[in-house]
Amino acid sequence: MRKILTTARQLWRDAPNWRRGVMAAGAVTLLALIPVGGNGGGGGGGGGQPPVAGPPPGGGGTYSGGGGGGGTVNPVGAVSQALACLGTRANHPAMQKAPEGQRCEGLVAAVGSCGVTEADLPRATPAQRDILDEVKTCGGKLEASDAHWAALAGALAEYGKRRSLAGAKSVASARSNLEQFDLDRAGTQDKAAAVKAADQAGADRDEALTLLTALSPLARLYSGADSQNLSTVSDLAEGYKKIGMLKIAIDPAELGAADREAVEAATDAARAIEESDRRIAALKAADARRAGEPLPYVRAVASLTEFDRARIAQGALPGTDLATIDKAVKSSLADAIDIMLGEYGRKTTLTAAAQLLRLQGMADAQKVELSGTARERLEGVAKDVAGHDKRMEIVRSVAADWKALRQRGGSDAGVEERVKQIMAAVAAPGTIELNSFDAGDVDAATKSAFAVLAQAFVEITGRLAKGGAGALAAYVDCSRISDRLIKPVCDKLSALLVGGGFRAGSAPGDSVISIALSNPALRDAGRDAKTGMPQRELKLAARLAWSYSGRSADLGEIVATGADRDLQTALDHVHSNAAKTIYERAMAQLGE
Repeated sequence: MRKILTTARQLWRDAPNWRRGVMAAGAVTLLALIPVGGNGGGGGGGGGQPPVAGPPPGGGGTYSGGGGGGGTVNPVGAVSQALACLGTRANHPAMQKAPEGQRCEGLVAAVGSCGVTEADLPRATPAQRDILDEVKTCGGKLEASDAHWAALAGALAEYGKRRSLAGAKSVASARSNLEQFDLDRAGTQDKAAAVKAADQAGADRDEALTLLTALSPLARLYSGADSQNLSTVSDLAEGYKKIGMLKIAIDPAELGAADREAVEAATDAARAIEESDRRIAALKAADARRAGEPLPYVRAVASLTEFDRARIAQGALPGTDLATIDKAVKSSLADAIDIMLGEYGRKTTLTAAAQLLRLQGMADAQKVELSGTARERLEGVAKDVAGHDKRMEIVRSVAADWKALRQRGGSDAGVEERVKQIMAAVAAPGTIELNSFDAGDVDAATKSAFAVLAQAFVEITGRLAKGGAGALAAYVDCSRISDRLIKPVCDKLSALLVGGGFRAGSAPGDSVISIALSNPALRDAGRDAKTGMPQRELKLAARLAWSYSGRSADLGEIVATGADRDLQTALDHVHSNAAKTIYERAMAQLGE
């Protein structure tokens, strides 16, 4: 109670903004109806304009502290005018009808404006003590309410900086914590604006989640730019456009597996449509010059995928059809195939192989005569493509085996060996990236399967190769560090790992590698002998572990120093130097 009385008086006296805010609100609006002055009537609950207790006429009089004019009568001279004022205001009909939040603010404001002090408390009547107890309860409720509004304001401020799903979730959580008491307090317009903004953030989030939910079934049907499922690709691409029109940013890292799959499928579908549009546009441009330059037109036709041709069949290139296109290239097919075979001999790519086989199919359909040499070389091209198809089939199969193994837990030497064998067959030497031929024209499902194998390879071997960081999630474990001055090392180290190509891991179980920091020791190291600047020295121990293989390595004691005229800046240098040293040692251990 002493704290409430002191705070209320100080706010009333020293915080005009607070006082004006309360006065402007409903609670104090009610208090403003009560005139100051009049005789020393008690805290009666009658209507009209109740008087505020003043000095008894002639030094006498009594104060009735109870509601409705009743209560204990104090001896002459023992009346507390401040408590009488508080009682009068508390028992005014308008105040009694006010919502609880406004009444509490009004009571706390009345304590300050009536000048109630600790010295008044011994002279309180039972009815006045009830009011003081209510004031005490109100103090706790108002403090909790202030925290609710502050949490909402903070969440809205962060959401205003970046409209993310996580930010909208924080706003929604803060909004759900608001109680009727909070909503009934002063500052109606400001609070209404905050609630409206919070509700809008919730609507933004619901709109995004509804779209992702609608895209999830399509994502399960998606298997890349599939000519047999053109409607699914088109619908997903349209969904990607809608994602871009949302009022909220979609960060895959904030999504569950199904929603993340939906975003990835929509993104890939939109990219497939965009690439198809470019090939169709190139064909249209080449068609305009076809009479004088037939070869570019044939090349443009050869570049068309089955997906492109399916789109053209559905009207993606108005004014023409597939039969017209095929007929237009007939006379130039043989020459074009000979030229492109020569290019393929100098540089074998999957894209060129696919184009050659498409031209061969057109030549056979239109009975175009090809030389024996061309036929023989085209057989070799077909074998190249068949080899690719077989390797990608194995990639998908082994990736499925690995995922099943991880779900079961434990290990399987046979599966691990197959992962290493297929990676040796399809990865470019010294990397965990697809070789240039196999990477030429793979669908989304195969890309995803290879990404699984790339991560599996790193998990099994515990070594990075070129491009390996992108296959990994990394987690910095700071659970052993309790000193808040050391915590920035964790953030800086996490940023270095992400900057180095790793994905951020949210927990040890989600990551492939984790770096645990322990044994922190930060000390003042005096002044730098050369510069005279104050120094700090940090000693840390770090441990590197692979979540699947179970291998680990102690990175040893990390010693980092920093010096600056400002000790806080010196401390920042220490944190950066320690994080950099740990990162470099971890990369050396991983083999990057």
